[in-house]
Amino acid sequence: MLSPVHKEPSLSAKHLVNSISLTNMIIHEAQKRPEYHRMGSTVSALLEDGDTLWLANVGDSPVYILDHGHLTLISEEHSVEAESRSMGLGANDPLGSTNPLLKNILTRVLGLNEGVEVYIHPIRPEPGDVLLMCSDGLTNYLPEPSIRTILSDGSVGAERKCDILIKEANGAGGGDNVTVILIEVLEEGKWQRFKRRVLVKG
Repeated sequence: MLSPVHKEPSLSAKHLVNSISLTNMIIHEAQKRPEYHRMGSTVSALLEDGDTLWLANVGDSPVYILDHGHLTLISEEHSVEAESRSMGLGANDPLGSTNPLLKNILTRVLGLNEGVEVYIHPIRPEPGDVLLMCSDGLTNYLPEPSIRTILSDGSVGAERKCDILIKEANGAGGGDNVTVILIEVLEEGKWQRFKRRVLVKG
């Protein structure tokens, strides 16, 4: 299983946070122009730093890790639904369904305010792990058990898995942009020399 990593943000991680904060300021300033009024964005990012990956995110574009068959959300969802759930105000549905009205109301997004709190967290993936970065257009239409089943199929390559995830989400309704990035950690020596296959479909 993915073991927890406890460490203070490195200089590189702080640069990542500062870059996202600067982007937030630029978007917020741009909203003073009528054509950019109410413009905003979510962001999820991964940064390699030695033997650690730093995950940073604002909003609800999720990042998952598939570790020994277990699919775990490692980003932080900044929505009314997620924050209500964390405070125990809503019962978890055993089927994993959510309230779409509350889920789509974001509590944290780039451009909303002059400053923004960036979630930052270190992880150390192991050989065989798969990292999934996606838009909520995937997770709103494809439940996590289905995503886990597709990612766990060792007979299918990463590019084909991207195609299948997008096709299944579109087939289930696909009312939003569906973007998928897969990162595979392969067994090729030390972490610094791990190859990652990154595939973007949208």
